[in-house]
Amino acid sequence: MELQQRYTDQEERLKSDLAAHIEQVESKNAEVERLKGTIDEYKVSIEELNRALTAVSTGNNDGQYLASTIQEYDRLRRNNEAQYHEFENIKRNLMADLSNRCEKVRRLPETVR
Repeated sequence: MELQQRYTDQEERLKSDLAAHIEQVESKNAEVERLKGTIDEYKVSIEELNRALTAVSTGNNDGQYLASTIQEYDRLRRNNEAQYHEFENIKRNLMADLSNRCEKVRRLPETVR
């Protein structure tokens, strides 16, 4: 009977761990979606800046506006690159974490025996 109880205890503990891991993955997926939204917002900003730059290059604005627009564009580009790298790192970590958790779940029956 002791073996049955150990099995049940370990199964409950593993189910609890699995539920916690699933919750963490869902939380990280929500963070990934938020970062994707931020990237999309930056893409729109870049498009607006490109339109402004095009307007400046056609002679509709003075040179000072062009300089400030270029500086703003460069600042946004650097910010976008940093956000993109952060997004890629989070995505890579999430994929590794998910893979590890799947492997643990796959090994669950072997561990319980």
